[in-house]
Amino acid sequence: MKTIFFTLVLFLVISSLDTFARTNTLMDKQYIFTNVNVVLSNNHLVLGGRVSGGPYCKTLKAKFIVQNSHGETRVITTYIEDVGRGGQIVSGRVREYGKNAESWDALQVSTYCIQ
Repeated sequence: MKTIFFTLVLFLVISSLDTFARTNTLMDKQYIFTNVNVVLSNNHLVLGGRVSGGPYCKTLKAKFIVQNSHGETRVITTYIEDVGRGGQIVSGRVREYGKNAESWDALQVSTYCIQ
Protein backbone atom coordinates (compact mmCIF):
# COMPACT_ATOMS: atom_id res chain seq x y z
CA MET A 1 0.00 0.00 0.00
CA LYS A 2 2.83 2.42 0.89
CA THR A 3 4.57 1.60 -2.38
CA ILE A 4 1.47 2.43 -4.42
CA PHE A 5 0.97 5.68 -2.54
CA PHE A 6 4.65 6.67 -2.96
CA THR A 7 4.54 5.81 -6.68
CA LEU A 8 1.39 7.90 -7.15
CA VAL A 9 2.87 10.90 -5.33
CA LEU A 10 6.11 10.62 -7.32
CA PHE A 11 4.15 10.48 -10.59
CA LEU A 12 2.14 13.58 -9.68
CA VAL A 13 5.26 15.54 -8.71
CA ILE A 14 7.08 14.63 -11.94
CA SER A 15 3.99 15.43 -14.03
CA SER A 16 3.58 18.83 -12.42
CA LEU A 17 7.27 19.68 -12.92
CA ASP A 18 7.01 18.76 -16.60
CA THR A 19 3.90 20.93 -16.98
CA PHE A 20 5.63 23.83 -15.19
CA ALA A 21 8.63 23.57 -17.47
CA ARG A 22 6.50 23.55 -20.61
CA THR A 23 4.04 26.29 -19.77
CA ASN A 24 5.74 28.74 -17.42
CA THR A 25 9.38 29.10 -18.51
CA LEU A 26 10.60 30.21 -21.94
CA MET A 27 14.14 30.93 -23.08
CA ASP A 28 15.70 32.35 -26.18
CA LYS A 29 19.43 32.71 -26.87
CA GLN A 30 19.94 35.46 -24.24
CA TYR A 31 16.91 35.90 -21.98
CA ILE A 32 14.92 33.71 -19.58
CA PHE A 33 11.20 34.37 -19.08
CA THR A 34 9.48 32.80 -16.06
CA ASN A 35 5.90 32.58 -14.81
CA VAL A 36 4.67 33.10 -18.38
CA ASN A 37 0.93 32.70 -18.72
CA VAL A 38 -1.67 33.55 -21.33
CA VAL A 39 -5.39 34.04 -20.69
CA LEU A 40 -8.34 35.11 -22.82
CA SER A 41 -10.11 38.05 -21.22
CA ASN A 42 -12.75 40.29 -22.85
CA ASN A 43 -11.78 39.19 -26.38
CA HIS A 44 -8.10 39.92 -25.72
CA LEU A 45 -5.22 37.53 -25.19
CA VAL A 46 -3.34 38.78 -22.16
CA LEU A 47 0.23 37.61 -21.56
CA GLY A 48 2.09 38.04 -18.28
CA GLY A 49 5.38 36.93 -16.79
CA ARG A 50 8.86 38.07 -15.76
CA VAL A 51 12.27 38.46 -17.36
CA SER A 52 14.44 36.50 -14.92
CA GLY A 53 17.79 36.44 -16.66
CA GLY A 54 19.82 38.00 -19.42
CA PRO A 55 22.11 40.94 -20.19
CA TYR A 56 21.14 44.58 -19.66
CA CYS A 57 18.97 46.16 -22.34
CA LYS A 58 17.30 49.58 -22.12
CA THR A 59 14.39 48.53 -24.35
CA LEU A 60 13.84 44.85 -25.16
CA LYS A 61 11.36 43.79 -27.84
CA ALA A 62 9.92 40.36 -27.10
CA LYS A 63 7.75 38.45 -29.55
CA PHE A 64 5.79 35.54 -28.07
CA ILE A 65 4.13 32.84 -30.14
CA VAL A 66 1.07 31.49 -28.33
CA GLN A 67 -1.23 28.60 -29.22
CA ASN A 68 -4.72 27.65 -28.10
CA SER A 69 -6.22 24.25 -27.44
CA HIS A 70 -7.57 24.19 -31.04
CA GLY A 71 -4.06 24.58 -32.49
CA GLU A 72 -4.47 28.22 -33.59
CA THR A 73 -1.41 30.42 -33.08
CA ARG A 74 -1.09 34.15 -32.47
CA VAL A 75 1.82 36.54 -31.90
CA ILE A 76 1.98 38.89 -28.93
CA THR A 77 4.68 41.56 -29.12
CA THR A 78 5.69 43.59 -26.10
CA TYR A 79 8.42 46.04 -25.11
CA ILE A 80 10.15 45.77 -21.72
CA GLU A 81 12.22 48.61 -20.23
CA ASP A 82 15.50 48.26 -18.27
CA VAL A 83 15.90 44.50 -18.64
CA GLY A 84 18.79 42.92 -16.76
CA ARG A 85 18.30 44.71 -13.46
CA GLY A 86 16.27 41.87 -11.96
CA GLY A 87 12.78 40.48 -12.49
CA GLN A 88 11.12 42.97 -14.84
CA ILE A 89 7.43 42.30 -15.34
CA VAL A 90 6.34 41.36 -18.85
CA SER A 91 2.85 42.16 -20.07
CA GLY A 92 1.22 42.27 -23.46
CA ARG A 93 -2.13 41.82 -25.10
CA VAL A 94 -3.67 41.39 -28.52
CA ARG A 95 -7.26 41.32 -29.79
CA GLU A 96 -8.51 37.76 -30.37
CA TYR A 97 -11.10 36.99 -33.05
CA GLY A 98 -10.62 33.21 -33.28
CA LYS A 99 -12.40 30.31 -31.69
CA ASN A 100 -13.24 30.55 -28.01
CA ALA A 101 -10.55 28.16 -26.76
CA GLU A 102 -10.34 26.81 -23.24
CA SER A 103 -6.61 27.33 -22.84
CA TRP A 104 -3.67 29.19 -24.34
CA ASP A 105 0.04 28.39 -23.93
CA ALA A 106 3.14 30.40 -24.79
CA LEU A 107 5.27 28.22 -27.08
CA GLN A 108 8.22 30.34 -28.06
CA VAL A 109 9.84 33.74 -27.51
CA SER A 110 12.29 35.73 -29.60
CA THR A 111 13.93 38.94 -28.42
CA TYR A 112 15.72 41.93 -29.87
CA CYS A 113 17.53 44.61 -27.85
CA ILE A 114 16.55 47.96 -29.36
CA GLN A 115 18.75 50.18 -27.14
